Amino acid sequence: MGDFKPGDTVDVYITGAKVVEQNKVWVKVSYPCMGGADFPGEWIAQIDTDSPNVNVCLVTPVDWPPVPGDLWRDNHGQVWFCRIDDSTPYLMAASDHYHGATAAVLAETRGPMTLVHREEPAS
Repeated sequence: MGDFKPGDTVDVYITGAKVVEQNKVWVKVSYPCMGGADFPGEWIAQIDTDSPNVNVCLVTPVDWPPVPGDLWRDNHGQVWFCRIDDSTPYLMAASDHYHGATAAVLAETRGPMTLVHREEPAS
């Protein structure tokens, strides 16, 4: 981290934060604290999303990662079917079954992904 002084302009990025709570003008997120034994656990930050300087983007939804049998829709409207390939979630394009990618690649290149359907476990 740089040597910042009061009045410096900075951009702040928090990657991998989890939404704790949200309303129309702010979002509260948690993220891991890497402070060692003195500061174990997570930090909580409340961010004013009503500001034009703030941009909060969905990376993966709460239902992520995909499980076998799931149907997911990418940001282009394409539907994908999940299967497991060598213990890795792999999604196939539902329209042609010739195009596919790992869940991680699809989340990065065609996300955010939206869960369309998931079978509930039999009770």
